[in-house]
Amino acid sequence: MLNFNLLNTNFILLAKKNFLIKLLDKISPFCYTIHITNITKKKRKNMFIKIDINSDIPIYIQIKNEIVGLIAKGELKEGDKLPPVRKLAADLGINLHTVNKAYNILRQEGFIRFNKKRGTIVLGRNINKASESEKEKLKSILRTVVSEYYCKNFSREDIKEIVDQLYDELENKILV
Repeated sequence: MLNFNLLNTNFILLAKKNFLIKLLDKISPFCYTIHITNITKKKRKNMFIKIDINSDIPIYIQIKNEIVGLIAKGELKEGDKLPPVRKLAADLGINLHTVNKAYNILRQEGFIRFNKKRGTIVLGRNINKASESEKEKLKSILRTVVSEYYCKNFSREDIKEIVDQLYDELENKILV
């Protein structure tokens, strides 16, 4: 059973993933959100992952970014259990190797760990100070983004304002 919310209407579908994909493509050909129910510390929890199948961004990167966003917003906390690779892949209607690749990147970056008994566990926010290599990685990413928007005539103040706004949203846990 798969429960998802699309355009503020709740549907409960008992269907094969091919039917689900066709239905979602008819409703919204660009993007959809799937809610995965998971048991965490004896509580039911929904994980909302938005995947745009028509995006230029690879799906495994979209999954990774969505999970990191959930951790940053505090919706996924330390000790929470992520759905198994096969379940998430089946729910999203994608190849399990795509989800596995996203999970491996998350593990390498220190956001999750694999536990043979408990499954895939969220490590939460890293309380340690960022290393020099992480700072260089961030600088490289920001250099690309700032260069692109500099060429589009964004001012230094515009870019600073956007970064400050995003950081404030994260601190207030209201990231959109």
